[in-house]
Amino acid sequence: MGYQRGKRQFSRPEPVDSDLSGLLNALEKADGRNYGAYKSMIGQYRMDIWRPGAVLYLDRVQSDPYAPPSDFRLRLGPQQLPFADQWWEDDTAREAIADYLARRLCSVIHSFSPARPHFSMAQPGQEILRRSSVMLAPHPDIPGLPRGMELRFRMQLPARGRSILGKTAADLIEYDLIDILDEAIFRAPKQQLEKQIQVLHDYRVARNELEQRGLVAFIADGSLLARESGVSDRPLQNAIKTTAPESLAVTMDLPYAGPTRGLGIKSGLTLIVGGGFHGKSTLLRAVERGIYPHIPGDGRELVVTNPTAMKLRAEDGRPVQAVCINDFISDLPSGVDTLSFSTENASGSTSQAAAIVEAVESGSKVLLLDEDTSATNLLIRDPLMRCLVPSEPITPLVDRVEEMVAAGLSLIIVMGGSSDYLPLANQVILLEDYLLHDVTERSRSLFLGKETEVTNRRGDAQKLALLSAHRPWPRATRLGDRLKLKTQGVDAFSINHELVDLRAVEQLVDSAQTALLARVIVSILGRSHQLRDQNDSLTQLIDSLLSEVRQKGLGALGTQNPLSGDLAEVRTQEIHAALSRLRSLRFE
Repeated sequence: MGYQRGKRQFSRPEPVDSDLSGLLNALEKADGRNYGAYKSMIGQYRMDIWRPGAVLYLDRVQSDPYAPPSDFRLRLGPQQLPFADQWWEDDTAREAIADYLARRLCSVIHSFSPARPHFSMAQPGQEILRRSSVMLAPHPDIPGLPRGMELRFRMQLPARGRSILGKTAADLIEYDLIDILDEAIFRAPKQQLEKQIQVLHDYRVARNELEQRGLVAFIADGSLLARESGVSDRPLQNAIKTTAPESLAVTMDLPYAGPTRGLGIKSGLTLIVGGGFHGKSTLLRAVERGIYPHIPGDGRELVVTNPTAMKLRAEDGRPVQAVCINDFISDLPSGVDTLSFSTENASGSTSQAAAIVEAVESGSKVLLLDEDTSATNLLIRDPLMRCLVPSEPITPLVDRVEEMVAAGLSLIIVMGGSSDYLPLANQVILLEDYLLHDVTERSRSLFLGKETEVTNRRGDAQKLALLSAHRPWPRATRLGDRLKLKTQGVDAFSINHELVDLRAVEQLVDSAQTALLARVIVSILGRSHQLRDQNDSLTQLIDSLLSEVRQKGLGALGTQNPLSGDLAEVRTQEIHAALSRLRSLRFE
């Protein structure tokens, strides 16, 4: 039975640990008092008169009317939730439901007061991620609730100047909040919810199929890859949909979509070629985002990529700490050690060489590169320049790529200006007017009779240092003992005012990921000596911290608010990348 608006017939118990009437009455009595009086209402409030088993928590009150909004949580027991019993036993279904409800709650909140919403939640993007804003038990963040749901949201507690508007606050909770919850949860279209569950199931089955089929990515026919604009991740309507050429097509039998044909990108070296503005970078962008599942209607629901894939680029000016870049850069005239290379201001080539090594160290098996954002001298070096400048310290990637493939790595490279990689490629995909063509055999035919030139550039897989290179243990030198962090959207976070620039870490898609990423980094710095005794390498350390997050919840790390609704899962690869960009970090 739903909550009856306008029929508040409650007793007046104490405001803390009482039913909802306690909070509403306390708010009305506080009307006109100093803003700090809101803090006396921190506690939990039963909402049985609305839904049996529901509990509202006021966890934190903002310090003044202009501070970040106050933190609330709502727990609902299973008896009142409109979900099929079988969904509770299915991890994938629970994750899909939680993500769907987070989106719906944000949409309903905005529709209630679009100009200046009193309530707010972390706004999801196009990707389906495990988040702390909406969680379904069993879940480590909500112990003691074998089945049920917890929502985490914020409310701007109203004021006139610094005086409490208690009656307004009571009405917002009694009427607006209840209406928002009813609309978002209990009137959610069941068909849309089921569709999201099906999409996530299909994505995960397809991802599990990749390795068995020797693939690193799969793009289903009919996928819509183009986006509205550079600042909008929504699909571009009326764009050309993908269709795999027959020679590169594979068919996956998915539980809901059924037999699904699409482009299979094989392990090894894949080149994406074509003229400018024909869709090369759009295809690569879709592949890099394929590490995440996407919501129904996004167009990339069945764009599926190896979960360790890492997009790499040149990044002038970034710091590099103790990275073995000797496979690509050696014998520097300055005598700088490239077996453990460090700099505060990397060049394009040294930054991208370091990024390749860091990605492999983090466990990446698939490397994604685009010539438009790469250092040209790290990618290629033409024969005439090799003759003119024989003492070049840079060994371009083209000279190492076969060794890397032989060692089990795969690379997908967008290349439009050089033919050097063509004879080495396992497959070559041509983009022409956004249509896919297999030109592998045609590209090989261009090099008939030139095998000697190519063979002379080939190396020995045993010589690759990056496969065994591991950096020593990290330690902070200038941050001090008390570590304070602040996130700046998806592009950066700061620790004690030191900025960590993440703009080149292109597979971060949500500011909630950055928030969790910052917590992991703070935990590494604050517990480095303790953690060093338990783990042999930096990668093992990061994996153990992420395991702790999975077991204890997204808010388990650090001293920040463990009940935050602004956290989302993040990969080992992004943690490595962020740690490498902390300028005050040194490696023992």
